[in-house]
Amino acid sequence: MSSRRKIPPSLVFGGVIGIAGLMFVGIKINEQWTQVQDRVSNVNAGQLVVALALALLGMIAIGLAWRPVLIALGAPEVNRRTVVRWYFVGEIGKYVPGGVWTVVGRAELARRGGLARSSAYGSVALSLLCLQVGAACVAAAAIPFSGLADGNAKVWLILLVVPFGLGVLHPKVAASFLHLVRKLTKREFTFEVPPFATTLRLVAGYVPAWIAIGLSTATVARALDPHAPVGRVFAGTVVSWIVGFIFIPTPGGIGVRESAFTAIVALGPGIAVTTSLVARLMFMLVDGAGAALAPLILRTRVGLSVQERSTPPTSQSASASAEPTVDEL
Repeated sequence: MSSRRKIPPSLVFGGVIGIAGLMFVGIKINEQWTQVQDRVSNVNAGQLVVALALALLGMIAIGLAWRPVLIALGAPEVNRRTVVRWYFVGEIGKYVPGGVWTVVGRAELARRGGLARSSAYGSVALSLLCLQVGAACVAAAAIPFSGLADGNAKVWLILLVVPFGLGVLHPKVAASFLHLVRKLTKREFTFEVPPFATTLRLVAGYVPAWIAIGLSTATVARALDPHAPVGRVFAGTVVSWIVGFIFIPTPGGIGVRESAFTAIVALGPGIAVTTSLVARLMFMLVDGAGAALAPLILRTRVGLSVQERSTPPTSQSASASAEPTVDEL
């Protein structure tokens, strides 16, 4: 075996995504340069640093909120560092057209980490639903106090995500859906549908992430214009992220999220466009850097189940430990 360490594929992929994000924002800024140039030249750099930190906290919070979902589906308990690493590396798949790759990426990392396939894939699907319902709940609380719906009543339509999402997540509906999938695929699942009270707690677990995401974009707006309305930008950010998620074929909601934000958030000339582009750049940099660096910074042995951790080592288990870890995979 070569003694030289191989460059992790996630490092290369994360770097490519970061470069792609820079190119995307660069092209859009060039297209809107007459509106953007004055704002960018007078930006408050300190507030941008705060916005970047909030963006990182938001993404980490989403990753951490996935862990209770895994546990709720009966998966062996894994440590937080491992889950965050899986999240950042797997979530980079959202930038691939089709929308399904974010599920495949995260689920396959979890499966290679020792989780059952059905639990791994089921946890990602459930986490994405809880993520969006959590976003709709935050939007429902923020819109009435933000003025976002003034003159734009269509914004209220986004709140339909709350009853629809909760209806889909209800145990009776979810159990019926799983029963249908079992019949069609002839496969059995290793998990049961969690109680509705547990599901509501899982949804609530994503609220801190949306608060950080909304505040990050609002801080970007304030960095460009000290008089930008924080409440309007906060609510518009959450709504635009939901719209971007709905358009699944669009990689990462690129273009859709920015268009929705610009259309519903009434800011000064060039502020909405510049804010949406700078915020997109920040979150793509966080995603790319997370995918590239999380496996290195958070490198740790994959968390094992309580039974596996309590089992004394044997010669067989010692030889098995030579198998590649999820980091190497």
